Amino acid sequence: MFPVRRLIYVFGLYLILSVLGCADHRPKTLKVGYLDNPPYVYVDKQGEVQGLFPDVARIIANAMGYSTIRWVLLSPEHVVTALQQGRVEVVVGESIGNSQATKLCFSAPLIDTPISLLWRKEGSRYNPSISPFSQSLTFAVVRGSVGELLLRQRLADSRVVAVEDTALALLALRQRRADVLLLPRPSLDYVMKQYPQTYVSGDSAELMVYPNLAAFAFYPGNTLVQEWNTQQFVSRAKIKYALLEKGYVSLPLARFNAGCFVS
Repeated sequence: MFPVRRLIYVFGLYLILSVLGCADHRPKTLKVGYLDNPPYVYVDKQGEVQGLFPDVARIIANAMGYSTIRWVLLSPEHVVTALQQGRVEVVVGESIGNSQATKLCFSAPLIDTPISLLWRKEGSRYNPSISPFSQSLTFAVVRGSVGELLLRQRLADSRVVAVEDTALALLALRQRRADVLLLPRPSLDYVMKQYPQTYVSGDSAELMVYPNLAAFAFYPGNTLVQEWNTQQFVSRAKIKYALLEKGYVSLPLARFNAGCFVS
């Protein structure tokens, strides 16, 4: 009887371990938050989330063993709360210097895009040969962005029109509630492709000196950021190629897996 009982015990243990093994390898879903901000992140005509950062997020999530991503659209003011409450585990394409930066934990930065200017081709009061800050202009900017922080440091609040997204900033420009729009260069390039006859874009030496590092955001204390950084480094060749396909150059990815990035 002893061998039979032992056989039953071994077989039962095998079944338990098999079930546990299946549980460990069941498909995993990563909850990723995003803000509508083309070309960084946008939804295409098929309803799929696309853009610079979703492409990279898919590469890293796949390397980490996630089989699917559940995309969650967020507004800027809900990013921290969504991460804190676990509605999302990571948010794509956040600027490290934005107004909520002190409440977030960032991965190693992926790209650095300069802040540039956009203005109306017809009837604009902006003179690009003179510093924009020395002119009596009103500036439109996305709320919470690095651009808004720069403007608040230099100008009176009455000269800053802060709105929720790029579409509303363009509306402020069209309605002449603002003379100039501040956006990262990729966002301005995206707008110029859509409205080449309506707007003019350009850089300002005063803005070029400010870094605008973009990365993935986590809630402080979430250890997922360490593995994310590791896989971002391991997958750096794929990431570099994915960004080059869209015309952008990634920052040199040093081995960085100690947790939150500090600029």
